[in-house]
Amino acid sequence: MNSLLFIILIIFIIILIILSKNIFTQNVENVSAFDLNVSEDEIYEHVKNLIDNKQYDAAYKMAKKYLSRVPHHYRLRFLLAKSLYETFSNYNEAIHHLNLVIKSDRRNEDAYLILGFSYQALSQYAKAISSFKKVLAINYENEDALLSLGYLYEYTKQKKSALRMYLSYIQYSNNRDEIFCNIYMDIKDWENLAEYALKILNIDENDYQGLEFLKIAYINLNMNEKACEVIKKQIELSPDDFTLYKEIINIYFDTKNYDAVLAYCEESMTLDNVDEPYIKNIQAKTFINTGKIDSCFDIVKEALKLNPKDVQLKQTLACAYLNINEFQTSINLYNELIDEVDHSDILYIKHTISDCYCCWASYLIDNDNLNEAFEKFSQALTYNDKNPEIYYNLGLIGFKIKNYFDAQKQFRRAIELAPNVAKYYMTLGDLQIEIENIYDAKQSYIDAISMEPENAQAQATLGILYSKLKDVDNAIKHLTIAEKLNPNDCEVKYNLGLINEINGNINLAIEKYNEVLRLDPNHEEAKNSLHLINEFNQSE
Repeated sequence: MNSLLFIILIIFIIILIILSKNIFTQNVENVSAFDLNVSEDEIYEHVKNLIDNKQYDAAYKMAKKYLSRVPHHYRLRFLLAKSLYETFSNYNEAIHHLNLVIKSDRRNEDAYLILGFSYQALSQYAKAISSFKKVLAINYENEDALLSLGYLYEYTKQKKSALRMYLSYIQYSNNRDEIFCNIYMDIKDWENLAEYALKILNIDENDYQGLEFLKIAYINLNMNEKACEVIKKQIELSPDDFTLYKEIINIYFDTKNYDAVLAYCEESMTLDNVDEPYIKNIQAKTFINTGKIDSCFDIVKEALKLNPKDVQLKQTLACAYLNINEFQTSINLYNELIDEVDHSDILYIKHTISDCYCCWASYLIDNDNLNEAFEKFSQALTYNDKNPEIYYNLGLIGFKIKNYFDAQKQFRRAIELAPNVAKYYMTLGDLQIEIENIYDAKQSYIDAISMEPENAQAQATLGILYSKLKDVDNAIKHLTIAEKLNPNDCEVKYNLGLINEINGNINLAIEKYNEVLRLDPNHEEAKNSLHLINEFNQSE
């Protein structure tokens, strides 16, 4: 009996051992990779297949497990390190494995390269540079190492070394012009980017990357018409790409070519991937800017039926009401949006409401309702006490009621909050002219022109200020610029004539006075000036 029980116990133990072995096998995903009899090639291929099939976690676990038993499998260790760098962004562990790989093979070019990338990702630039230099010691034509070293030398202010690497990179590459384009784009040298993009296009006018480089260059050089011509070419090559339509529509909208905006909006609506709410919104904004408010209301209200939660459309609707002086309706719509927009946009909406109150106040000022205007300014401040338009408009009130000290203070506060707005400097300059502070007025207009060099009014006023200061050369310079910007401005031509007459350039003066009279035959000052010149000539 005892012997029978002993046999049963032995059988039970054997069954437990078999079961536990099966459980262990399942835990390693039924792969006998950890059996030392599996070849290194087999385990390598299996891990590689897992990575190729995006089973990264399984590949990681299997490689780690196998390497714990077979640490000298450096090909597998490199594969693991590469995956850690590319997939997991685990740069420190990748570096650990790469150093072990390199220890076994000091001429492993790929290991040094990924080691350099890993150090670069960790901002350990000296170690990254050292790793890339070791790559070049093995293969001086390695383009990745040359380009990475060029970038790192440039980033660490080693300009000569950076240039040497870039030149070497170009020397060993077949795509010289494209490389130059990438370099010039990185350093934001738009003129040279355009030059090398054109070289690419001289070889193949349909090279899409060349067109992309040229477009970027033209946009950054503010050569908007040329940029649009490039985009048109891209549309010919990729007629279904809505992003191209969006780009050209935005450029035409920003440059106020509203006919072109509407034409491309209509064309884009035929695309399958069109962003219809976006296009409807652009059309509506265009109608606002061209004074077709009713058309704006029609298109926005129709679009909102299909997209009732579209925040951009609602903002455009509020803007349309503002343009017809329906201030309260506009403000109500913006207030509703505060509960609908993302948290990051709430400040923008509040700033816009503040602007609405400023517009309302300006409207009241124009209608001599100053008390209510001040009330609207107070409400504007509650939404944004750093809104420069509030202080600018308060300055306008001070200017209007001849409280010049307070007006200057408000204008300067507006400039402090928004130092790049030309009209703030111009209005401050006008006030300084009013109180005969010509030197400060001149500086205010110089500042305005630095913001808007093509502002004809600012150029003309600055020219007149120089004339008052007896600076003839600068007076003629700025009045001539103003004349080119606005060739039909009689006052600019008259002032040019006057300055030339005072300085003895009688023929030029007569020419300018006659140009004035061709534009405005009733211009009394030009008539009188010509009459006096003729009388003087006859008396001689």
